[in-house]
Amino acid sequence: MTAKALLAFQRTINTFLVVTLVLAYIMMKMQVGMDDQVLMEIKKLEQVLEANATYGSYDLVIKVNFKTIEDLDRFIFEKIRRIKGITETSSMLVAKQVV
Repeated sequence: MTAKALLAFQRTINTFLVVTLVLAYIMMKMQVGMDDQVLMEIKKLEQVLEANATYGSYDLVIKVNFKTIEDLDRFIFEKIRRIKGITETSSMLVAKQVV
């Protein structure tokens, strides 16, 4: 039996998983007449990937990503819930990105 050495090694890393471990949608209800002020504040948050005003149960839905669930938690409590005009939030964590 002959000894063989490892001559090369290559690792492929899915950079999406490295950067985005926690992808979430945060739905918000806003105080009547506060839409413009809330949207101005939301636009300032670098963690927000997408923001959409909506009809229905919620007034605004934002898409965010974080490295840890603790980072998401801090973002919601220290940033989102402190914005004047936001009366309620509800979060959905993405279990699996399909497309």
